[in-house]
Amino acid sequence: MQRALEGTAAGSEATEGGHMPAVRREEYIGTAANRILQSSDNSTLEDFWNEFAHGRNGNPPLRDLEIEGMDWRRDVPGKTTFKTFWNYRCPMYNLITYYTKQQGHSEAEALEMARPLFDQIEKSRTGRPNLKKISKRFTEKMKELGMYQYRRWKQN
Repeated sequence: MQRALEGTAAGSEATEGGHMPAVRREEYIGTAANRILQSSDNSTLEDFWNEFAHGRNGNPPLRDLEIEGMDWRRDVPGKTTFKTFWNYRCPMYNLITYYTKQQGHSEAEALEMARPLFDQIEKSRTGRPNLKKISKRFTEKMKELGMYQYRRWKQN
């Protein structure tokens, strides 16, 4: 379902009329060789966390990439999918990291504490997690805890 693109965007030359060619979702979730894929098949909180903290599908952990900077998640021209995916996922990562680093919980305990927030949101029409609503709920919880801007994972 995912693949890295050759160059900037698969055949990124504009078509007649100056429009970018249609790029399938599978093609623009991934990016060029210097960038990494975010999985679109995550369905549980653990899937999202494992991708962030431990890496999935042969990719390095997103946390390690983010510590180095944000170039790895730059979108292909004319698309905002990568940016949107990342922004919807950040509140999950931030809250679980807060539970582990600030409150001293184990990773398993932090996931258990965060799971009700994830599970209370109904799945989207496609049967996948509704990341927009999940992100909103995690953000609300972070505000309740007074830690909305918390991003400790950016530091070792």
